[in-house]
Amino acid sequence: MAHKHLALRARPLSDYCRFGLVLVLLLAPGSVAAQDRDQDLDRTAARQAIAEGDRLFKEETGQSWLRAIDKFKEALALQRALSDRSGEVSTITRIGSSYQKLGDFRKTIEYWELALPIHHDLGKFGSEGLLLVNIGNVYKSLNENERALSTYVQAIPLLRVSGLREREASGLTAIGGIYNDLGEKQKALDFLRRALALFREQGNKQAVASLLYQLGLTHDLIGEREKRSSALKKDWS
Repeated sequence: MAHKHLALRARPLSDYCRFGLVLVLLLAPGSVAAQDRDQDLDRTAARQAIAEGDRLFKEETGQSWLRAIDKFKEALALQRALSDRSGEVSTITRIGSSYQKLGDFRKTIEYWELALPIHHDLGKFGSEGLLLVNIGNVYKSLNENERALSTYVQAIPLLRVSGLREREASGLTAIGGIYNDLGEKQKALDFLRRALALFREQGNKQAVASLLYQLGLTHDLIGEREKRSSALKKDWS
């Protein structure tokens, strides 16, 4: 029986040259593979900077907060280059929180306001609403009641559409408090009652008790002591 021997043919040198050329092109600067590799490195560097910033933030010292800001800004530059919008908005919020710890409230507002349109573009309306409430709180701490009021009012529909009912109630309470400070007692009563209804709906007994107390004080402040008893009976019911 005849045996057939299969001869192994050597690849032409040109095949190896073509293979080497493909590798060179794939790994060359500007190639898709090289860009993917660089982006992966940038993502890793951004995560590491965030982790280090978070660690420094938790040290709770002025110097550590300043160093945390540097790390967060380092991460932010990378995230912007990567068009990482979710990462960007999270880092911007961290920077604002760090400035808040340092007592630099103008910088806090500056950074948090940068985050608002990104939350909106991403469809994160609940996060946008919560951040607006935080900005309103900062304005209130600066005794800028009109700006605080405007910010709280913007937050309410966003919290409502996101189903954050207790947060909405807290926002309404804040608005009522601002109107009290501005001397518009009837408006204060209206917003406090709206908040009361929401807190009742959520079963938050502590918030309900606190609001009933505020409602009583507001009635007293507008000289309606004779109405206070009947109004509170209505609110209690």
